[in-house]
Amino acid sequence: MVVPNASLGRNFERPALPGMTLATKAQVWGDKEPGAFETPKKLLSAELRAEVVRHSKGRCYFCGFPEQSMEIHNLNHNHQDARTENLCAVDSLCHGWQHLGEVGEGNAFIGYVPGLTGQDVNNLQRCILVALETGDEETKSDAKKLVNWLASHRQYAEAAWGTYEPAVFAKALIKMEGTDPEVHSVVFRDLAVIFNPGAYSASAQKWTHDAYKSLPTASWPKLYHEIMNAPS
Repeated sequence: MVVPNASLGRNFERPALPGMTLATKAQVWGDKEPGAFETPKKLLSAELRAEVVRHSKGRCYFCGFPEQSMEIHNLNHNHQDARTENLCAVDSLCHGWQHLGEVGEGNAFIGYVPGLTGQDVNNLQRCILVALETGDEETKSDAKKLVNWLASHRQYAEAAWGTYEPAVFAKALIKMEGTDPEVHSVVFRDLAVIFNPGAYSASAQKWTHDAYKSLPTASWPKLYHEIMNAPS
């Protein structure tokens, strides 16, 4: 009789991707670049950046999206901590979720989007941004409708929290510093960062020429039809 290995199937016991919730940069005394998204260059050398990106195999730590222009994120949100184990490569949208205090006024807002993970929301937004940049008029029109649909969810965040401004949530997160991340995921459950398309136009152009090169927007209707009509 064949006895199965005791470790068989353990990969299914842990999520394929880490949980993603709202976060902001840690306040560190003497930080000369309080609005920066990455560790100072004096700590994040080109060699260290390349090592982190290589370790990621070109995919975002949070959502798995393949991107050539990866950004470097500090897992503990302390930009003075440049240990290799504290660094990971991320795409610009997922990085924005980790920097509510730095995204800039008007570049994003918080929406209440129940039923979707942070990864789901970002994958949708990425498709919308690419469609707005490269789609035909019909595709752009559909993308704008989705933008408006996402934007409408900020009213629910405002009704419950009194605001949809990321900077206000960032201040609350700073006051919660030291709290278990699991608490954050419960407190901010179903809240998502919705980005202003205009602020990410350059990123959308990069995605179009990199990850979406083999899947242009013109092919999306056919792909959608094939998925929706796949044999059961």
